[in-house]
Amino acid sequence: NIFRPTHILWLLIPSISIFIVSLSIQLISSSKPDYKPNLKASIIFTLHLVFLNALAEEFFFREFLQPFFAAILNNSIISILITSLFFGLYHIPLFKWTYSQAFMAFLGGIFFGLVYLYSDSFYAVWLAHASADLGLVHEGVIGYFVWTRIRQNEI
Repeated sequence: NIFRPTHILWLLIPSISIFIVSLSIQLISSSKPDYKPNLKASIIFTLHLVFLNALAEEFFFREFLQPFFAAILNNSIISILITSLFFGLYHIPLFKWTYSQAFMAFLGGIFFGLVYLYSDSFYAVWLAHASADLGLVHEGVIGYFVWTRIRQNEI
């Protein structure tokens, strides 16, 4: 039954992910005001983020690292925090992010860790991460076009 509370919750995960990303996009886009997206490159990058990057990151951080720390520490919440710390730090050299942007990735890692913990599903956390990445790309591209029009006094 699709209206069971657990099904409704997992239907909301992509929306929650995109909402979280939308709230943090101001921080990320403000450090790159001259970003100019290329449609073909954006499509390829989006496909990479959704299908490969999110899959690889979730496999390593949630499928491997989080259970590893949970087994050693015998504490799921602490394992989520440690894994999320590594997740945030990993994004600094990857995207040349600032520490405040890496902190947003840390918070996203906590969210993904909780999704993984309570769903016990790799697919649920992959969907959440892929949705967040899709939201980042979408907000970045839309943000660029809005910013460009504001600069040209069209809005």
